[in-house]
Amino acid sequence: NGAANSPSVSIAPIPGGVVNAGSRARLSATVTSSASSETRTMAWTAKRYELTAAGAIDIASAVTVDLDAAGFLAIDSTTTSKLVLAPHALGRDGDTLYSYAFAIDVSDANGAAKASIDLRRNVSPVAGMVAALPVKGVAAQTTFAIAVGDGSLDPDGHLPLMIRFTALVKGA
Repeated sequence: NGAANSPSVSIAPIPGGVVNAGSRARLSATVTSSASSETRTMAWTAKRYELTAAGAIDIASAVTVDLDAAGFLAIDSTTTSKLVLAPHALGRDGDTLYSYAFAIDVSDANGAAKASIDLRRNVSPVAGMVAALPVKGVAAQTTFAIAVGDGSLDPDGHLPLMIRFTALVKGA
């Protein structure tokens, strides 16, 4: 550890440190080393933490996650630079919200290195009002305005909320 030729490792960030329920999280580590790749070993680990009412991590609640448990990984490999979590691995909407700390340990003939990333499930926005004006119009001719208000909140604080709409073409 700490030697000048020791490997270095980093994990590509995930925007906001959140993963949408039902989406796969793709963790990717980059390893730099002057040692032969034949001497390199990698191992992913994870811990799960409860969150306080204020959203802070409760360190005392740490539990080691069994990455090999059925349904946690989409691709069963904890010994490569990539780790892909299965949809809903971090929970479903309505489940208890946890924070997860994923780490990768790398060692080779020159030493060892470690990197980590914290993730949690993205919380869906809560109910509010969405209105389109005018109510009716002609596609590609009418300009529609969409307003959001009356309590549309994102518990995670990810603002602005992104709204997507589509047009239905009858008879197509």
